[in-house]
Amino acid sequence: MEIHPLLEEPFVLVFPADYKHPATGLEAHTDLRFIRYSLRSAIGRQVERQINRLRLNLPITAEFDTASGQLAAVAAGTGWSVTTPLCLLQEYAKVGAQVRVEPIKRGQFSRSLKLIARKGALGDVPRSIAGEIQKNLTEQGTRTSL
Repeated sequence: MEIHPLLEEPFVLVFPADYKHPATGLEAHTDLRFIRYSLRSAIGRQVERQINRLRLNLPITAEFDTASGQLAAVAAGTGWSVTTPLCLLQEYAKVGAQVRVEPIKRGQFSRSLKLIARKGALGDVPRSIAGEIQKNLTEQGTRTSL
């Protein structure tokens, strides 16, 4: 197998835009519910592992399979969440003005996206595709400031 790194991105905290309390880590913000990704998703399992690693007790009150539902719930003031910049970018046009995004200062973690192909089966195509994806992500990131 050949592995081509595409992106390394940190997880971030997302709050309703009018949430005024400071946010440094994944500690429970008891005045808001925690809005989860479903454990059926890879991103949901990764967030849950970090919550468990930090021994946090964040009751399950709402969970979504997609960033669309999760971020819409946060934008509506239902609670706060953890997501990635790429997931946020997917919904930013719809919810950008309605959410507040903060870096995780305590308990930081990230995810990496990779393109994996059978070694030599497709010649230079996987490397070329990975290069184009990296270029597009870089260009998109410079056009959109979160």
